[in-house]
Amino acid sequence: MKERDDMSIRLKIADFLIRTTMKPVLKRLNSPRLIRWWFENIVGAPLLAPRGLWQKPFVFEHAAGRLNGLCVGTKSHQSDAPAILYFFGGGFIFGSPKSYRKLAARLAGGIGATAYLPAYRLAPENPFPACHEDALTAYKALLAKDIPPEQIILAGDSAGGNIALVLMAHILNNDLPKPAGLIAFCPVTDLTGSSHSMSENTKSEAFLPIQQFGRLNDYYLGDHPATDPRVSPVFADFPNCPPVLIHYSSREILRDDGKRMAKHLRDEGAQVTEKQYQNAPHVWHALAGWVPEFTQAVEEAIAFGRNLMRR
Repeated sequence: MKERDDMSIRLKIADFLIRTTMKPVLKRLNSPRLIRWWFENIVGAPLLAPRGLWQKPFVFEHAAGRLNGLCVGTKSHQSDAPAILYFFGGGFIFGSPKSYRKLAARLAGGIGATAYLPAYRLAPENPFPACHEDALTAYKALLAKDIPPEQIILAGDSAGGNIALVLMAHILNNDLPKPAGLIAFCPVTDLTGSSHSMSENTKSEAFLPIQQFGRLNDYYLGDHPATDPRVSPVFADFPNCPPVLIHYSSREILRDDGKRMAKHLRDEGAQVTEKQYQNAPHVWHALAGWVPEFTQAVEEAIAFGRNLMRR
């Protein structure tokens, strides 16, 4: 994989602002309620909406359960459009469909799809396995709407990437209709924290303070073992897995989570498109439109999604 050695001026500015204004705050906050307020009202404010953004409330309903969410896009809604089932990030304790609707809509609009974002339950109020139960409900709800599985792409970032990967493993191991593929931005894939970049990139990481990793695990897992493949997909089986795209940054603490996941999927026989970006902050895709490198990453994911729809 070829890395970029240059940094645009906008990337340098974004890196500086994230490192000096966001990481210190996230390091100090120790209340899920405060983190949620900060993320929804402060972090999401500068995100650019793609042109033509629309959103509608959406209810995911299936015999397995019911949950609320959003459907979003940038073109007129068509009931037969391909679907992106997007799981937002946030360490399993914060984030929402609202805070990730712009990124999901940008991705969906480029692919010619509609993005569906379930408001899955968050820890610590709802620890494992609540979010994964909701993910399965959301997928089955889309199938119940007669959206062909080959027209569904699973996607997510950070903890949402984890949820998408765990859902894919469940689908493949339980003979459920297989989606077209999966897009994961900076996924956390090993909750044991044993990836080498967890220690190597502690200082270079611009957004995620390593001090929060154990705290988030406690909120989400409690006494549940982090080695369980249902929480750490790097240990899961992926038989006959459809194509997967994984992006990660050379400087983030989750770098090796992405690397190891890509290798594991290849070892399982999957076709993996893997890209390491140089000098980017965690889930830089959310700032597409502001920084050339960030926009490029989303465009690459869009091209991947379009190829899936042509298969």
